[in-house]
Amino acid sequence: MKTLLWILLSLSSIAPVMAQTNYSFASIPPELLKHAKSVVRLYDLKFEVINKGEGLETEHKVITLLNEQAADELDQVFWYDQIRKIEEIEGRVYDATGKLIRKIKKNEILDQKPFEQFFATDSRARILQFPRLAFPFTIEYTLVARLNGLMFYPVFEPQLHTFQSVESASFELITPEDLKVRFLEFNVLPDQKKPPLQW
Repeated sequence: MKTLLWILLSLSSIAPVMAQTNYSFASIPPELLKHAKSVVRLYDLKFEVINKGEGLETEHKVITLLNEQAADELDQVFWYDQIRKIEEIEGRVYDATGKLIRKIKKNEILDQKPFEQFFATDSRARILQFPRLAFPFTIEYTLVARLNGLMFYPVFEPQLHTFQSVESASFELITPEDLKVRFLEFNVLPDQKKPPLQW
């Protein structure tokens, strides 16, 4: 039997976390649009520790790109090596109304070794390149990776830069019953203690 440690963060101030299927721009709470170039609509990170040396990571992320400043998020890069193997990547893109425009084909996902001209490394990158639509539009991806060696667990970081809002994010950790979990939490406050946003 496994012990389930479940950390659920709802960064939206208006509703509990729910399974989201409406990715239209109009459904974004107005307070999340202020000073933002993108909004993380949904970020679910799940990590299952199979044993002391093996784990399975599943990442599901949906981002609405609001304007041209968010164009640098069109390419999503996933690193892998002898320890971290990528088993699956899926990508989809939606227009401003939330309508699915297209799915990214497997043969459209690049596989590169970006730094080989500078130094020898076993690391490679799978690059998911999303097509550019008229802003705002939404990108979605699901990543499944297997880790052979557990020096570190995944870092749960829903907000990657200053001008990004987060609507909903969750982290789920599943471990064997006999494996104790230690974690460090910072920059997280209970809802009632959150200070007002300062700009």
